[in-house]
Amino acid sequence: MVGVAEMSDHELLEVYELDRALHEEAWADDPFRSWPAFLAAQRAPRPHMHIARALARRDGSLAGVAWIGWRIGLENRHLARIDMGVRADRRRSGTGRLLLRAAAEHAHQDGRTLMQSWTSSRVPAGDAFAAALGAEARSTSHENRLALADVDRALLERWVGAGEALPDYELVFVDGVTPPELLEAAAEVNNVMNTAPRDDLDEEDETITPEALAAGERAHIAGGHRVWHLYARHRPSGKFAGFTAIGWEPDQPHVIGQADTGVDPAHRGQGLGKWLKAKMLLKIVDEIPGARTVVTGNAMSNDAMLGINYALGFRPAGSWTTWELETAKVL
Repeated sequence: MVGVAEMSDHELLEVYELDRALHEEAWADDPFRSWPAFLAAQRAPRPHMHIARALARRDGSLAGVAWIGWRIGLENRHLARIDMGVRADRRRSGTGRLLLRAAAEHAHQDGRTLMQSWTSSRVPAGDAFAAALGAEARSTSHENRLALADVDRALLERWVGAGEALPDYELVFVDGVTPPELLEAAAEVNNVMNTAPRDDLDEEDETITPEALAAGERAHIAGGHRVWHLYARHRPSGKFAGFTAIGWEPDQPHVIGQADTGVDPAHRGQGLGKWLKAKMLLKIVDEIPGARTVVTGNAMSNDAMLGINYALGFRPAGSWTTWELETAKVL
């Protein structure tokens, strides 16, 4: 395993080319970020994260790569998260097992007893590999997509109007890095995602601090990524009651990534989630020329968010499975 900071530009270019090939296999119609943006994102400091990679070469070329990482802190000390990819023409040759072994050894050195990873229904080889290893499928999520040409603008405007009629709430928009005066409130409301369904995943809540939130935003923006946040502020308390976020590559704006959306349990039942999602979609349609599709992921057990997304016109386009495997079993 090697830390990203220790990798040469040439090694990162090899990883980039492999990542692009894997991306085209699964999402041929979606853009893949440019090499300069990828390099800048890899070089951006992430002081609250531990990230390392294992590279597998065969016949002089890069056959596969494994990414392993975890948030530095006291939470989820048992857990390592892993992402792996092997070139299609190098599969069933032991490359995946070699990479997984290297990742398991790295996790074991830090006392991580459980490894967690993901597979997409678009690449059936991933499910077959995980099942053959004895990994357990712990959660399933839909990849949901919305064609912006089919958006019901009248519905969005009704939802926005209902939100604006709430006397105790207002929306706060942030383009890029969150201003210092909003960081504490923004981090606090981001932690509401700990209330989202986790199905059977063996993981604990993770606290996002203002410092970690700011570092993550700087890393995204350093890589040329554009990020928008929209917050619902509770006027009487001054705290954020909910939020939604999107991101995209400015030179490839036709696919917009819908990130987290969450509402504090104390403020649910008033339509804040609908207000936030509808207002953000209107901003996308009106202010991002070239945007064509919004893509998001939702746990199949998250009935509340699925209800909002389906009403907006999102439809399943695939699924993700989260797998868990004990480090000791690999070793």
